[in-house]
Order: sequence, then C-alpha cells, then structure tokens
Amino acid sequence: MSLFGADMAGRNFVRDFLANPHAAQLVDNWPEVAWAGLDRLRAHLDRSPFDAELAQLIALAEATLASTPRPAAPPAQLTVCPWFRLGDVLIRTIVVAARFDAPAEVTLDELRIELIYPADAEAEQYFRQAASRTG
Repeated sequence: MSLFGADMAGRNFVRDFLANPHAAQLVDNWPEVAWAGLDRLRAHLDRSPFDAELAQLIALAEATLASTPRPAAPPAQLTVCPWFRLGDVLIRTIVVAARFDAPAEVTLDELRIELIYPADAEAEQYFRQAASRTG
C-alpha cells in the first residue's frame, strides 16, 4: 500500500515532490513540509559540498519555493508531519527519519530510513481502505 503509488524506486524528492505543483495542492501544511525538505537537502550539501547534482537539485527547490512563505518556527530537525488533503478528507501522517551517522562507521553515513504513519483514526482508516482496494 502506498499513498504515492506502487513504484517509488528511483524517484527524486525535488523533481517529483518539491517542484511538483500538484504536491503543494495535496499537502495541507505545504510550507512547513517543503521548507523542512529544503533545509534537509541543504544539510546534505554541507556534508557533500562537491556534489554538483545535489547543488542543482537544491537550486531547483529554492527557485520553486521562492514564492512560498517560510514558516516562522521550523519543525524539529528529523520530524515533519505532512497532512494530505484528499477532497474533503484530511489525512494526517507522522514521518520519522532514522539516520545512522556514527563517525566510526563511514559506510552507514548515507543510510536513511523514512517511514510515514497515520497520525489519527481517520488517516488509519484511509490507509486500511486503500490497502483493501489494492489487495
């Protein structure tokens, strides 16, 4: 079951989400989610300053968000809770990003696991119904 479709392999967060006008309409708390995403990308660039592709993606994200007001208070560093608006239904989720940045273990530096959970009964009902439709 997936809110975003069955095939997410090879998808790009900036091109498919931040720079997608449909995403801004789908996410009820778009400024918080979008700016948190851009802030995380900038933090990645700080760790990989010679990554030209990442720099280009950040430039695209910055251009896309130029007219989106930045929230007054930034969300917690590793948690952002997107609320998806599907018609009259608000699907509240909780997103958790697990990082493995142990300085002694360089091979795990770039491993990230991101999970989305329903934040309330209405969101859980949505996901359960979606799962029953997809089998």
